[in-house]
Amino acid sequence: VADAKARAESEMRSNSGVLIEAILSMYDCLASRTMELTKEVIERKRAEQQLRLASAVVYDTMDAICMTDGAGRIIRANPAFLETNEYAVEDLMGQSLEELKFAQVELRPHAEAARLGHWSGEITSLSRTGKRCEEWMTLSAIRDEEGRIENYVAVFSDITPLVNRHHRLNRIAHYDALTELPNRVLLVDRMQAAIAAATRSGRFLAVGYLDLDGFKEVNDRLGHAAGDQLLRDIARRLHQVVRGVDTVARLGGDEFALLIGELKSPADCRELLDRILHAVERPAEIQGVAASVSASIGVAVFPRDSTDPDELLALADQAMYRAKRAGKARIDFDPGKPGYDDASRA
Repeated sequence: VADAKARAESEMRSNSGVLIEAILSMYDCLASRTMELTKEVIERKRAEQQLRLASAVVYDTMDAICMTDGAGRIIRANPAFLETNEYAVEDLMGQSLEELKFAQVELRPHAEAARLGHWSGEITSLSRTGKRCEEWMTLSAIRDEEGRIENYVAVFSDITPLVNRHHRLNRIAHYDALTELPNRVLLVDRMQAAIAAATRSGRFLAVGYLDLDGFKEVNDRLGHAAGDQLLRDIARRLHQVVRGVDTVARLGGDEFALLIGELKSPADCRELLDRILHAVERPAEIQGVAASVSASIGVAVFPRDSTDPDELLALADQAMYRAKRAGKARIDFDPGKPGYDDASRA
């Protein structure tokens, strides 16, 4: 009996130990799993917080942002995109981003983004009502695990004020403020381009230097405001007389330059220059008073006289002064270069 009792107690202790070990093992597994679940919950909350933050940034930013599917059809857009393009959400979804945004029909940034992963550049876009907007666009391709493009994300920043400012500064740098004619800087640029074109075509190019006769007297008699008005009037007349391929520029004061291209011979510009003389001589009414001036014009011809823009202008200037000394209100075609005789002039 005693032995049986001892064996029973031993078996109970053994079974209890197994049970306890099993319970402890279960607790260890449960604790480990609990820690894993806790970590997953923390990571999920952190991801959700980051997602909410990213969504808030996208929603509140002033940049227009949209997402498309792999075919370029819009599936999501933030409020700035809707406002900029003047669309309601229901009208926008499913539309092609390229057809919607790009005024330049040849621009296809999706192809570049698909090839390189991203594309960025300046675009001119159109809103629903046709309003033009200059924008800087960044387009990124999003791929799945197998490398296929799932989505595109496009970000648009309005740079219209910067572009307009650039255009204003460019105009200030290249145009005369009073007459709105090209200034000397733009004239020289156009002369270089015209010389290159004349070289390719084998034609002539005439450079005229025009100075108003009698302008100082009008300016002294009627005042500077009247003089400015007369200069603007003369500038309009000159611009109306010349052809579309020609350039009239104001060099300063009462001096203008003429760039007359596509001439088969130097003499071909004579008729146009005569019309310019007559246009300048027409009386103008300034502040209720008739004012009359005339013009003296000197002409140099490419490539007859020179192939250098600055020298052509200087030779035309010299010819203009000879026209003034000869009696004003006339045209001088003689470049005044040494060795330039009657035969070469003809």
